Amino acid sequence: MMKFATILSLAAFLAPAYGSVMGPLNLGGSVQVSSTVIDWTDQFTIGNGVGGTFTGTSGTKGNSLDLVNPGVTPPQANFLTFVSPALASVHFDIITFIPGGAPACTGGELVNTSCTLPGGVFTATVTPTGTAIAMQMTGLFNDVPGVVGSTQYLGTYTTQISDSISNILQVLLGGPGIPIGANPPVAPGFISTTYSASFTQIGPTGQDGETPEPATFAMIGAGLVGVWAMRARAARSAR
Repeated sequence: MMKFATILSLAAFLAPAYGSVMGPLNLGGSVQVSSTVIDWTDQFTIGNGVGGTFTGTSGTKGNSLDLVNPGVTPPQANFLTFVSPALASVHFDIITFIPGGAPACTGGELVNTSCTLPGGVFTATVTPTGTAIAMQMTGLFNDVPGVVGSTQYLGTYTTQISDSISNILQVLLGGPGIPIGANPPVAPGFISTTYSASFTQIGPTGQDGETPEPATFAMIGAGLVGVWAMRARAARSAR
């Protein structure tokens, strides 16, 4: 019986040790950005293309915490929270920002060339119509009353600005603010724009990159118990 208990304990140990949050999340909203501050100016709205935990929540709202010196202040608990009752206990905690890997922006970049804006977390890419800006972070989605653990995600924020990197640099260095679209005039040093963001699960993962299903672990546990039973019968037959 001691061996049987050991096998059962091992099967229990193999139970999935990650959070109950899973599936893609897309959202969007408005923001004002300087070289040191990210100020979310409204609640975000969950978009289409969601799944898993976020299924059925498109069109609902949520809140983002404003950030100061984002490149040096993580981790940030409860960065994202949600209004939908279905997601009332779900929140996203930032682990770290992924620094821009391109050289520092100078204002002389050519089309399809990327550079890192002041602050270190925004990568700007020159497009034929302006500038595409992206920011990436890693973090954990948690479901407080969930079974166990947390789920690691990659978050990517993007925006399109119909202005040059040269002008963007002037603003971030304290020049007149840039309002984008219907956003109101902004203080010097700030850019006001809309954004979209996608959050993709990156871990924990199974052998093929997919999150293993709980049934997989149940099968492993059952298999271990079966092996023990076969060996037990063989031992009795040999007596």
